[in-house]
Amino acid sequence: MGRTRLGRLAAVTVPATVVSLGFGYAMLQGMVSAQLSAAEPFQVTGASANATGLEVSLRSVTTATSNDNGAETEKKSALVTLKNGNLNDLCLAANQPVPLLGNIGVNLTANGNVNLGAVTDMSADDVAAASATLPSTEIGVAQSQLDHQKDVAKGYAPGGWGLESTGAVQLNNLDAKTYALSLGSLDLSSGLRILPKLGTATC
Repeated sequence: MGRTRLGRLAAVTVPATVVSLGFGYAMLQGMVSAQLSAAEPFQVTGASANATGLEVSLRSVTTATSNDNGAETEKKSALVTLKNGNLNDLCLAANQPVPLLGNIGVNLTANGNVNLGAVTDMSADDVAAASATLPSTEIGVAQSQLDHQKDVAKGYAPGGWGLESTGAVQLNNLDAKTYALSLGSLDLSSGLRILPKLGTATC
């Protein structure tokens, strides 16, 4: 019995670890852009986030369910776009319930400065910061006036509500719960660590 359970555990965790490490290597080599999504919000944190602009609009996001029936569900979200963003001390924590094993979590961490590329989109359930600098900010601007949120596939609504801040944006102690994260690129100065674990992953 013990050998069978250990074998099942290895069959699940070893391939997941290999795939995770391979994905991390591919991102580091610039082979792929990072596209992360989940049925339930995953945590993204950073000591500080800096950008040359910030855009926010209200919309829904389509996510898969956590079971295998292939169904999709609509979630409320705010689409948050950072222009030319940098994040210090990135941490990402996601969790997935697995039959027989309970919860499997994964942490993705990178110390130091992380260059996020020209455009970073985050479909967020919740975004918090200990302090924020938002220069030249317009609240209530139409989505049609936002540079990076006019994509119909993102749920663009011409008359929808939006927020736009231009200039040196800074968010300190960023803590976000997000359904999807799209990075134009991922440039790491201090390496990347991806750690699967049995149990709950947190930042």
